[in-house]
Amino acid sequence: MEQHPIPQNISSYQFRLVGDMTLKQFFQLAGGFLVGLIFYSSPLIGIIKWPFAIFSVILGAAMAFVPLEERPLEKWIFAFFKAIYSPTLFKWKKTTETPKFFLDETPTSNIPASQSQSQDAALKTYLESTRGSTGPLAKLEMAEQGFLAALTGIFAGVKTPVAKEQSKLPPPQLRQLPKSWRFL
Repeated sequence: MEQHPIPQNISSYQFRLVGDMTLKQFFQLAGGFLVGLIFYSSPLIGIIKWPFAIFSVILGAAMAFVPLEERPLEKWIFAFFKAIYSPTLFKWKKTTETPKFFLDETPTSNIPASQSQSQDAALKTYLESTRGSTGPLAKLEMAEQGFLAALTGIFAGVKTPVAKEQSKLPPPQLRQLPKSWRFL
């Protein structure tokens, strides 16, 4: 059986109603011609009505058929007016309320106090019993403690220099130019 590709982009399909034009393009073109016809049939003088009629027809055709950088002309016009009339400077005002996710969460335990005290006591006895062990971990702990002591001993004799206070100098005195040197 032969495999056929499944169409993926079915939501952007535009039905071609009138020739090679979609319904949207047809209405944009017809709207431009209709506005041009209204200007043509108006009782205005020719020097005013002809430029408006021609501009309306050209604008309708451009809206229908001219995409710029794969965007329709209407998106460019809306973006232009949005950019013109939206503010360009914004003022930031600090809010005193801390967002909820920055606040510390205190864990709540459902264990009664008597159980937690007995568990703490059992933990302390266990830790005291393991503290004196002489296994391989105890040897590793001793080696690590010795290394850390040697490392801190290296910097024990180093003194940090302290910055001396500088004497304050009086501000410089500005001299006045002689009147013969002044240009203005």
